[in-house]
Amino acid sequence: MKKLLLTGAMLCVAYFSANAQSQTITSFEESETAAYIVGDDIGTYTTQWSTYSSANDDDVDAGVITISDAWASEGTQSLMFSPLNNQDDEANYAIGPLYDFSTLSGTAFELTFDTRTNVVSTTSSNLGYQLTNYDATANTQTTFAKVQFDYSGTILVWDSTEDQSEDNNYGYVEATGFSAATNYTVKVRFNVDQSLTYIVNGEEVYTFTPADTSVLNGSYYPVFYTDDYNSTWYVDNLTIALPTAGVVNPSLAQFAVYPNPASSVINVSNTDALVNNIALTDLNGRTVKTVKYSGASDAQVNIADLASGVYLLTISSDKGTTTKKVVKE
Repeated sequence: MKKLLLTGAMLCVAYFSANAQSQTITSFEESETAAYIVGDDIGTYTTQWSTYSSANDDDVDAGVITISDAWASEGTQSLMFSPLNNQDDEANYAIGPLYDFSTLSGTAFELTFDTRTNVVSTTSSNLGYQLTNYDATANTQTTFAKVQFDYSGTILVWDSTEDQSEDNNYGYVEATGFSAATNYTVKVRFNVDQSLTYIVNGEEVYTFTPADTSVLNGSYYPVFYTDDYNSTWYVDNLTIALPTAGVVNPSLAQFAVYPNPASSVINVSNTDALVNNIALTDLNGRTVKTVKYSGASDAQVNIADLASGVYLLTISSDKGTTTKKVVKE
């Protein structure tokens, strides 16, 4: 049986800022800003997530990646990946928000998630997790960390310095085992020496230094995916553990972008930062609009002339640069 070792994804963007030692990115709860509702497809939360299917280069079928209350490691809800059971190696992706960690370069911090599956067998699904660097200036996306819960009951981790050929398992290394009906906490730790450490349930299982360490400075987005075999996977409690309080500039977290979705005008405001430039790019990396300002605390961008769709809005200010996802109706 052929099983997947997948690398590709499409981009979805939001902004995360934290000034605490540890912060939950999302635990898929109704009480969160996104107000996740049990039964909803994750792709409906367009300001946070997008979805992708490898079978038809399009969105995932309804009911495959949904909010569930069947299991949770935090709160009562989680993200559930259901199988399609047609066993054609279709991969279904949930692409999460973009986080600007450029100010954390040279420090140690961890990105964490919890997961669980109901079945581990030769006919069950893989769960994949990858972290990708997004360089808005160069319009490049570079994956630098991957974890795969393989259908065989083995957790594989990826090393970019290994031989990436099929004969060498595409650079994946066996780290440890896992079982069904068991909770697992996975961490990717960014170390001061620019190495990465994979940690499973508190145990350091593998460390490597990426071939290109420039990908460790900037903006990252997470991707989760499964193939379409017969097991169900759950993901919960995406968290960032920061080294010290206040490392990420809190002023950038205060940018309000509204309305979103919008049909004609987007407002950008911040009481603690002044806007110098706003650029809109589409998901193919094309800059479709640029507007300059002279240190404005409130700015407007007319998007009436743009086609409906998803855009990345990059705000340059006197306190730094941040990116948000906006939807043109």
